[in-house]
Amino acid sequence: MPWAGILGSPIRWSGSLPQHLLLVRLAIAADAVKAYRAWHDRHIRELLDAVPGFVSASRWEAASRAELSDRTAGFIAIYKIEGDPDAALAELEDAKINGSLTAPPPGVVLESSSVLYRAGRQ
Repeated sequence: MPWAGILGSPIRWSGSLPQHLLLVRLAIAADAVKAYRAWHDRHIRELLDAVPGFVSASRWEAASRAELSDRTAGFIAIYKIEGDPDAALAELEDAKINGSLTAPPPGVVLESSSVLYRAGRQ
């Protein structure tokens, strides 16, 4: 399977609230993958407890190293947001600032980028 593990419940659409996915692509130092996984397990628990609007999260590991150097490992973190995504993202930034979320260990995350997606319209 192409995933390293999944935390939280699987992503399912339900209810009438607007639903969004925040996808975060990460390049992790290859010698720090174990530290990243341990931190991310903790981060997901903290995030789901502390940040309103974030309702589930999962972590996926690259199945192919084609786009990765020997010094990096590729991951994607997927967060499901219900309700107003702008409010949830503002709460996320506040949680980072006020210390509700533990920062990753120094040197573990080499690069990251994120994109917010909304559920398709029918």
